[in-house]
Amino acid sequence: DASPLTGVEPEDWNKVLARLGIDAVLVNLSELSRLAKSGWNAPGLTADRVLEWMRQHTAPLAPPSQWEEFGVFLVRPVMKNGGDA
Repeated sequence: DASPLTGVEPEDWNKVLARLGIDAVLVNLSELSRLAKSGWNAPGLTADRVLEWMRQHTAPLAPPSQWEEFGVFLVRPVMKNGGDA
């Protein structure tokens, strides 16, 4: 399946997610890296870009947990003004 984020810059991902009614994202950085190595990732949807998006445009939905050890995070998109996307 094509990603709705293909061709969209990380700073605009929240707008796309909001338009699709998505208010929580389960991020698996290890899986994104594996997909990139195999050539199956969506263009531009790399672990580095997702990590950049997470740092600048999301807030954690779950407290730090053992999941982080495996590169898995539950986040919510937030707009620059701090509100939900």
